[in-house]
Amino acid sequence: MFTCQLDSDYLVTCAWEKTTDVLNVFMKGPEDDQEVGEFKVFANTKPHDEASDEVAELKRKIKELTDNLTAEKVKTASLTAQLAQAQTTCQAEKTQKDNEITRLEDKVSQLERDKTTLQTKLDQALHGEGDQAHKDAKISEQAARIAELERKLQSRPEILFRTWLRSRITHGYSNGKEYLLQLTNAGNPEGKPPVSIREQNARYISPLWEIYAVDGSNDAVIIMSGSSGYVIWSKGHEKKAQASKHDLSDPAAHWVLEGMKRDSPSMNKVIKIRNVKDGTYLDVRNAHAADETPVITQNGNGGSSQKFEIYLTWQY
Repeated sequence: MFTCQLDSDYLVTCAWEKTTDVLNVFMKGPEDDQEVGEFKVFANTKPHDEASDEVAELKRKIKELTDNLTAEKVKTASLTAQLAQAQTTCQAEKTQKDNEITRLEDKVSQLERDKTTLQTKLDQALHGEGDQAHKDAKISEQAARIAELERKLQSRPEILFRTWLRSRITHGYSNGKEYLLQLTNAGNPEGKPPVSIREQNARYISPLWEIYAVDGSNDAVIIMSGSSGYVIWSKGHEKKAQASKHDLSDPAAHWVLEGMKRDSPSMNKVIKIRNVKDGTYLDVRNAHAADETPVITQNGNGGSSQKFEIYLTWQY
């Protein structure tokens, strides 16, 4: 069935009856806004056989293609059966090989365990001799290192003078106390700062410092406690000054006495003490005048907290 619009007013609908070879035509159109009704037109057709040869040839080719398709289907079925058989065979072989791999892996694991056990027994057998040799070598190495450190610590350079170092934080006050740079608690600070100040008339004070020349330098010195052999050294900016047995060749333990020549000390000379390694200065924290106020290493400034007065007790 199909429908076509002849013009804006007429609509034609056709229906083909294949069994009777009849074409039914229906037409609708306005007539004074009224439908004109349905009209039937009968069209009888009769097939002709003018192309009989072509039809025969076409039928022959169709049969040939059909026969070929049947043959291909037979081949496909055969190949499908062969593929299924091959897949079954491959799966069986795969299962067999998987089982063999599992067996071999178990064997390898057992051999690894046996190897570990044998290695453990061998290590235990060699432990006495090998371990002792290792220990002996380690002990010899440590003994040599200790001897070298002791040599460095005990080998003192040339002594220049002995002195107290009086802080200038109370200088100019009429009734101000005098505070000295000290080794806190004679080198056993027990939680207190290693280097601090203490009122010079107080008991249990260790204010005596020996000044040594640093070999190879024209102005650097080592500041060492006369009672303990501890040297003052720097851990860096805004850290507490340290005092302990220390490598005398370490620049962190070398200082420059700014304001004087190291080999020409004089009484009451005011100096600043600068570290060779990091350039910081010994500084009484916050210029606080109180016993055991920490002495720190601080960047240079012009304040009294970084000024100390030489008070000689002995010199060459």
